[in-house]
Amino acid sequence: LSGAPVKAKDAVGWLVDVAGPMDVALQAAWALASGSSKGAGPKRRVVERGSLSGVPRDAAGLPEAAARAAIMDCIQRSCGVPLREALEIQSRISGDFMTSKECRSGRVGQEQARTMEV
Repeated sequence: LSGAPVKAKDAVGWLVDVAGPMDVALQAAWALASGSSKGAGPKRRVVERGSLSGVPRDAAGLPEAAARAAIMDCIQRSCGVPLREALEIQSRISGDFMTSKECRSGRVGQEQARTMEV
């Protein structure tokens, strides 16, 4: 949420399920999608149904006000609706924020500019 880059190996277990070379990632994705993992790789997660409760109303500690507002708007609007609608809401809010002046001039924009220089 801070926009700080995270190395894949450090993200395993809390942000991603598997990290590795492309062939390993594709094998893990196929095993999960096809249900053929049979104990190998990450376990398939159970999808929880219904809306979330206890959604926070602010995101104190996030560095940028516009990012904080976009994240909280996304959480609040998508937690009480069906998955299809939630994904549409999240896509719209994310797209609007990622193309905003605030995002382009903030940390995300700086990382994008740095990446494009390569």
